[in-house]
Amino acid sequence: MQETNMKKTTIQKKAINIKPVGKTLSWQAPDFVYYKKTRNWFIIISVIAIILLILFYFMKQYTGMAVVAVAVLAIFSGVKKKPNMIKYVLSDKGITYKNKTYEFENLKSFYMIIEMGIPKLYLEQTGVFKPALLIIIGKINPQIIRSFLLSKLPENPELKQTTYNIISGIIGG
Repeated sequence: MQETNMKKTTIQKKAINIKPVGKTLSWQAPDFVYYKKTRNWFIIISVIAIILLILFYFMKQYTGMAVVAVAVLAIFSGVKKKPNMIKYVLSDKGITYKNKTYEFENLKSFYMIIEMGIPKLYLEQTGVFKPALLIIIGKINPQIIRSFLLSKLPENPELKQTTYNIISGIIGG
């Protein structure tokens, strides 16, 4: 039996004395993790879609058939998209990326994790229907970001991935 490399580890909780220069900390990282899709990936998605289409057809659920068809088209059209490099800026005000600032007063907590060797930052937003923000940390030392955030937000090891982030990771976004 082959062991997969789907190891999850949390960022070490050791004290460090690294302070960001000035009142901001910035880095660049991709906006999502890109995984090259194999031919088998396309075959599996296609087979699942065909099975669902057949089931919906026999159940006379034509709306379900339309939803499956649109979903497969959306998945296949977006699957080859490559990630863009995004500039992230942490400041006393909040975190800014993609021309939007998420102020600390609108964030509840944060959590950092390393999944498959890739450090990720989750920021929990205030509000009922707002998903956690997922930020790829990139090549910057995660401890520096963690140290900065600890002065602004509580760390929440219970913060879990949102359903959206889980599905996005499976599909490849």
